Amino acid sequence: MRLSLLLLACAALGSNVLRAGTLIYSNYDSSVTVDQPGGYQSGALSISYSDGVRFTVNDIPDPGFVFSLADISFVGSVSNVADPITASLYSSVNNLPGSPLFTFAPLTLTNTTAEYHLTPSDPFTLTTGVEYWFVLNDPNQGDLNWNWATGTDFGIATQSGEGANWVAASYTLGSLRVTANQVPGSVPEPSTFLALGGGLMLILGKRLRKG
Repeated sequence: MRLSLLLLACAALGSNVLRAGTLIYSNYDSSVTVDQPGGYQSGALSISYSDGVRFTVNDIPDPGFVFSLADISFVGSVSNVADPITASLYSSVNNLPGSPLFTFAPLTLTNTTAEYHLTPSDPFTLTTGVEYWFVLNDPNQGDLNWNWATGTDFGIATQSGEGANWVAASYTLGSLRVTANQVPGSVPEPSTFLALGGGLMLILGKRLRKG
């Protein structure tokens, strides 16, 4: 009986533990040598204002869990390190970026090609079957270089200036990797855990006294 109670407590608490490490989308592998199959390319998108690459969440989380965005990575560089580079996640409308869902913390890039990792400041749920756009913005034309993904896939979105319409462009995709953690779809309040733990301890205490 004591073992059963302990197993019950572990199961109740363990069912709400974060499950990490789901690769949502990737068009390059940074562990592969540049310009080799699987690695990003030395060629790059020269961003005139904003460019975007889309991805769709095709995976299905475990029952009771949702995908929480963990990391977005890309490869790039800038000519002027003082330029204000921003990265945002957009909704998708008619296969083009729609409205910004959130913007990451300001980026500081160097003039040496490198991989950059971005994490949201607040939890953001990625929904299965939904298309999103990752957008890089630099108001200084031609300063930001977004290295191409591996292979020959193409089809980005580009915006020529603030408020301008997004248009589709037949350019090679910018490098992009998206990962997520699985988290409970409905996170219990801390008081729930306290009540559960207290109740189990009370039952266990009574059993021990009787034993």
